[in-house]
Amino acid sequence: VSGSAQHAASTNDLEIITLRGWANNRSLHDQSNPLWPLNVMGNEDITVTGEVRYSGLAGINPLPQDLDLEITLFDGDAEFANTTTSLDYNGLFNTTITSPNSEQLSGNELTIVAKIVRIGPEDTSTALDVTSLSQEIRFILDSKNAEVIYLEINAPGGNQLANGHVWHPGQDIPLQLHITDDNGLPAKMELYYNRSGRGWESIEFLTPIGANSAVIDLPLIDESSVPLLNEEKGWIDVFIEGNDLAGNPIIGGGDMDEAYARVYVQPRYATWIDGQSIGVDRVDDYLLPGNTHRFNFTISDDNGIESIDLIRLDLINDMNGCEIEWTPWSNEITHDVGCFIKPPKIQSLKRWQVNTWDVSIDFELRWDLEYDIGSEQHIPSLKMWDENAPLGAGFTSIDLHSWSIHNGVDLRIVDIEDKIPPRGNFTDGIIYLHPQDIVDINVLVLHKGYDIPAHNLPFSTSYTIQLIGDVGSKEISDLINQNGVSSNRVVIHSELYGTQIRVIADLDPISGHSQTGDSADIVIDNSTPTITISSGYLVSIDSDSLDEVPIEVSITDDHGLNSEPITMNWVFIHQGRLVEDSEGSTSIPIQFKSVRTNLYSAIVNMNTSSQLQKSDSIIVWFDGADASGRAIEGTGTSVVDPVNTFIRWMAYEPVIGDIVTTPYRPYVGDIIVIECVLSNIGLLDGYSNISLLDGNGKVLEQVNYSLPTGINLIHTFEIEAWKEGDLGLKVQIGNAEPVPIPISNVQVDSGDSSNSQVATLGLAILSVFIAGLVLITANIRRNQNLTFDEEE
Repeated sequence: VSGSAQHAASTNDLEIITLRGWANNRSLHDQSNPLWPLNVMGNEDITVTGEVRYSGLAGINPLPQDLDLEITLFDGDAEFANTTTSLDYNGLFNTTITSPNSEQLSGNELTIVAKIVRIGPEDTSTALDVTSLSQEIRFILDSKNAEVIYLEINAPGGNQLANGHVWHPGQDIPLQLHITDDNGLPAKMELYYNRSGRGWESIEFLTPIGANSAVIDLPLIDESSVPLLNEEKGWIDVFIEGNDLAGNPIIGGGDMDEAYARVYVQPRYATWIDGQSIGVDRVDDYLLPGNTHRFNFTISDDNGIESIDLIRLDLINDMNGCEIEWTPWSNEITHDVGCFIKPPKIQSLKRWQVNTWDVSIDFELRWDLEYDIGSEQHIPSLKMWDENAPLGAGFTSIDLHSWSIHNGVDLRIVDIEDKIPPRGNFTDGIIYLHPQDIVDINVLVLHKGYDIPAHNLPFSTSYTIQLIGDVGSKEISDLINQNGVSSNRVVIHSELYGTQIRVIADLDPISGHSQTGDSADIVIDNSTPTITISSGYLVSIDSDSLDEVPIEVSITDDHGLNSEPITMNWVFIHQGRLVEDSEGSTSIPIQFKSVRTNLYSAIVNMNTSSQLQKSDSIIVWFDGADASGRAIEGTGTSVVDPVNTFIRWMAYEPVIGDIVTTPYRPYVGDIIVIECVLSNIGLLDGYSNISLLDGNGKVLEQVNYSLPTGINLIHTFEIEAWKEGDLGLKVQIGNAEPVPIPISNVQVDSGDSSNSQVATLGLAILSVFIAGLVLITANIRRNQNLTFDEEE
């Protein structure tokens, strides 16, 4: 209650007064500040204070439990954050609220408002919050950092990037800083610099406070103090440090660990170009319009190529135009758009451990350039500038590489591609096809007189193709692409065109250039090619000649054959079965070509079987096609109908034939005579060792023999029977398996020697008598000339 008597009044309304806010020790509510509303960083705590009193009554405050108080942060009408707080017994409150950390809201003006959300008991509705609308705190959200855009140096040749720049003695170093901030720059920042490793020093510099961007001339640096004592060269590292109006640290300005820029202080060194390194890839003293050409040279400069302000290539030294200018330190390239189709490209490659660079300039001239420069010879020049002055290293007139612009183009049918199997081949301007085949007719534009494709032809350069058959015709038009090529797909309807078709291609006129066309032929092929193996080939192959087998076959076709080789395939056969991993194939090239027949010939290595055996054979078949892609037919064109080839086994094959021993039943001490028949059943002559072995494999006697093919030799061994029983005698030829000698066990002679001699004499007389009787009988039969049949 206030007042008395008739002036007495009562109220239960409340209001908030003296609403204040602080952020980063700055008063956000101070509207007298020229920068108000102040900038506040994102995610920063803002301290909010105020007092709640009964409406209009100074010093009369409600109790803490009488109300609920809420602090809210708004962006316009959008609520971003809120917090509740309470009063002390003096009606004062103190709380914090955090600014949003959003780059999207950076630059927006935000408002902090305090609001009483409850007065008295929950069911009371007569008490109101009558806080004035002026009780609010405004600030600018600044979530983005100030940023260094770049640092330049005010060089005599124009402003250049400071990093890597070479500064020459004689003038203080003038640095110029480009900086920006979305919500205003601070009043000052600091430049740190390090002179040739002496340590970091700093200079404070002013910035236009509140500006969103600025170009600031930094304090001059004495260039003579940069090199160390007794040194003529040095360097200076610099970086920028500071905060924006909200306290955000500047970004992109470097630091002590990684400086933003390094400027070199060096004396002026000579620049030199090797005249022999200058080259232009001309074509017979021509430059071709549209195609990429390269001008190259080698340059040396101990100050570095980036120290050169400008390099200019002028392709036409005696008139304006056709200039290419390159600023090495920024890699900026400018060119004459009236001379070049597109911007030139420049590359520089530094050589190892020397201050020498190989520079190449790639460019493409316009197709209509001859209108401007004529057809006469032009002399290029190469010039350079540093510190706004020309260098003596240039070449003002390079007569050796004079050039003129080339004129004229040719349209060529490079291929007619069959798209449906079997595919025909385009050879010598003719392609053989099947009826209803689909083909792509591929054309290429060449510079006249050269096999060089014409690139970057004028926009909408077109051509026409005429298909003229013996029945009907058709015309097609299309555009040439930037590589000078184009393709058209055509269905070859034999009903529409017939069987003989002429293809004529012509290029539409290109202003200022002569042009020629081309033609080709299409033939519809209905015949089947047949193969014939020349007489005497692949009948028999010697086993020792498999690596050099002569092959000769011919293919005949009524329409046309191509010049492609054919494929020969083979596999070995052993006892009627295919030999595993013995397959082989090779190409047989053409040796002779006539109108309807091709002859193919080669010497082929067919030795592909690792287990070749006697009685093996080979089956052979061929793959090939005619000019239309139709496969060859006939014997020897498939694995089911191959050519069967006999392998004649060529080897030296010694064998032991009959073995006769005398006596067959020897006694100890008898001389045993062993007769061996030796034969060579192979087809090659050779040499062999013939050995007589005992039962233990010991060689008792060995001789060498030469065994010609088809000859039988008899060798006789003589050896004494040295013991009783089985002597185990064997004969071995070479490394073959030893052959046992047919002989009985040796016996010991235990009878009377005279009885033995009588018995032997009786047997001899009996043998003579029987032999005489046989001879008499045979003579009587011959004299009687009697006939008798085979059975008799």
